[in-house]
Parts: sequence; C-alpha cells; structure tokens
Amino acid sequence: MNPKFWLTTMFLMSRIGVLNANSRCHVTESSINGMYLKGHVFKMYRDLLARECYFRCEEEVTCQSYNIIIGQNICELNNRTKEARPEDFMPDERRFYMKRSSNRVPLGSIKELPAKTCGEIEASEGNQIADGKYWIYSERK
Repeated sequence: MNPKFWLTTMFLMSRIGVLNANSRCHVTESSINGMYLKGHVFKMYRDLLARECYFRCEEEVTCQSYNIIIGQNICELNNRTKEARPEDFMPDERRFYMKRSSNRVPLGSIKELPAKTCGEIEASEGNQIADGKYWIYSERK
C-alpha cells in the first residue's frame, strides 16, 4: 500500500480525536501560586485535595474563586474574584488562588451574590457585562 495514503489517513484520524477532546474540555485558568484572595471566604473545608476543592466550588452557586492552603489541604471558597477586588489579592507563599473556570454566576446577577457597587460588577465581569438589572448590597441602619 501507498505510505502517503496511510500517513494522510493517520493524520486525519488524529485530528478527529483532538476535535472531540476540544468539545468536551472546559476553558480553564491556571492557578496563581503564592497568592490568595483575602477577606471573601464564605466556606472553608479541611482535608481536601485541590481537585476536590474545584468540585466544591462548582457545587456552590456563589463560589467565584477559591484559595488552597498548601500542605494543610485547606480549601477556602470565595464569593469574589481577584478582578472584582484586586486590592484584596495578597501574596502568601503557602497558598494558591484559582478563579472558577466554568458556570460562574456573574457578580450581582442573583440575589445570593449581590455586588457592593456597579464598579465592582464592571471590574469583575469586564466586557462580559450586559445591560440589565443587578443586585447591589445595601447596609440599612
């Protein structure tokens, strides 16, 4: 048989696998080692691996990102991202930060996740923000 035929066939077959994998994979962000988001933890778990922390975040509608304390297997779920609160993004060599990569609810879009200001929504969502109604947190005294 013709070697060019087999090479072409093998190349095309390998591309099918890549296309199938691309349709099943999620867009992810890489973790940011040595950094964490301070002051926005709404739930903490002990003795969890990083992979399990990812799944806990995916289960919580208000989870925007998470911190892992390395060596202690502590998972901290955050209700904000580093984009929404850059002033709270702090260095700590014992931790790493990860933004929720899929199905993240936009800040202020649901009652359970109100924003502090419209500016915080803009910072969090960037150019993904749409015209509409948003939930803003208000402290009534």
